[in-house]
Amino acid sequence: MMRLLTVLVLGLAILGGIGLYLLKHEVKAKESKLAETQRQILADQQTIHVLKAEWNYLNDPARLKDLAERHLGMKPVRASQMVAVGALPAREVAPPADAASPEPLPQPMPKAQPAKPKAQPIAAPPEVPAIPESPGRPPTQAGHPPERAATELAEAR
Repeated sequence: MMRLLTVLVLGLAILGGIGLYLLKHEVKAKESKLAETQRQILADQQTIHVLKAEWNYLNDPARLKDLAERHLGMKPVRASQMVAVGALPAREVAPPADAASPEPLPQPMPKAQPAKPKAQPIAAPPEVPAIPESPGRPPTQAGHPPERAATELAEAR
């Protein structure tokens, strides 16, 4: 019995050693893959940083203004160049050359007039003569004592 137990424990020890050896190599492979991924992340972050700096340089408003003036002949818009859309002439659409019968041009939609709300007159508040503040009483609006203001409002109604 003792010999069987010894062989069984020895077999379990050998299996455990082989399992640990395989697990160790698997962990090393995963660690190297993790290190490679981290290196790639760092390289990508540096590339993103360079691209952001380049984007900011390329989109600098002063640089774009200079390029537009130099290469495209563009100048900043002046206020005298602004007109309302209604002041622009209607554009005619040329019919296609291969069409046998020209289609009628679409008619412009009539402009809808927004409905104007009717203003209701607002009644002005009644004029209340100014009364000097009384000592010892808290003032109300315009320096009136509370009882006097309530009385005057009731009379105004």
